[in-house]
Amino acid sequence: MGNKRHIFAPLNKSQVVGLVVLLLLLALIISSVHIIPKVVSSAPETDTLVITSTAEQLTKNLEQARQYTPKKEEAIEIHLAPFDPNTADSITLLKLGLSKYVVRNILNYRRAGGKFLSKEKLSKIYGMNDSIYSRLEQYIIIPTDTTSRDTTRGVTTQYPIAEKLDTIIELNSADTTSLKLIRGIGSYTARKILHYRQQLGGYYRAEQVLEIKELAGRADSLLQYLRADTSLIVPIKVNHSTVERLQRHPYISFTQAKEIYTLRRSKYRITNISQIEGLGCFSQDELLRLKPYLDFSD
Repeated sequence: MGNKRHIFAPLNKSQVVGLVVLLLLLALIISSVHIIPKVVSSAPETDTLVITSTAEQLTKNLEQARQYTPKKEEAIEIHLAPFDPNTADSITLLKLGLSKYVVRNILNYRRAGGKFLSKEKLSKIYGMNDSIYSRLEQYIIIPTDTTSRDTTRGVTTQYPIAEKLDTIIELNSADTTSLKLIRGIGSYTARKILHYRQQLGGYYRAEQVLEIKELAGRADSLLQYLRADTSLIVPIKVNHSTVERLQRHPYISFTQAKEIYTLRRSKYRITNISQIEGLGCFSQDELLRLKPYLDFSD
């Protein structure tokens, strides 16, 4: 038994050092096996959290955008009053019902040295339509003369404006030039009066101009300067007119035109307005205003 051999021989110093290093490396490997999965598994959770948070914020922002209502501009109360387009400021022009676009064009025109020498000049401004101009025309006031100074040359230029006259105009022979002599009538209104005269065949009383949409409510300012010569009326020849010709008159509807035409065809000719009255499609007031325009001659 005393001669038994040692199974494990003693280690020398270098072997001991090697063994210690090996154990340290093994411990490091074992540690990394447990640490790395935790790091890897935690990274997606962080990314998911960030993405989820961003999506929620985006959804919240979109919802706020849908619910957001821009503040409306403060409404400007419309107030029609006399004004001079050469001197009126932007607030005055806006209160007349003009859009910001038209107001800007007016001011730019003035800044460039432009002058409104007549009412009609204002109607040429970009953005100014016929309905707006017709509403403002009676309120436009342009002095009998407009003075502007050319600062680059030191020259003062005088622009004379024709004065309106308090005169009486005969409606059935007047042209636009003569109608424009009346206060409150410009080129646009004058053309409307002449166009309606053509449709009627002439005016038999001055009050008929108030049937024009743009002139309704202006009796006091216009009628005192107008008169109508009934001898200049061009009547409708009832016994020679087609349905189309009859219905072109402002006082005859399509249905009424057909009734008159049918009556004339059945009787060969119509001799007086009482026969039309018998149709029953005209009221007494309608027949009264239509009478001056009917000619029953052959």
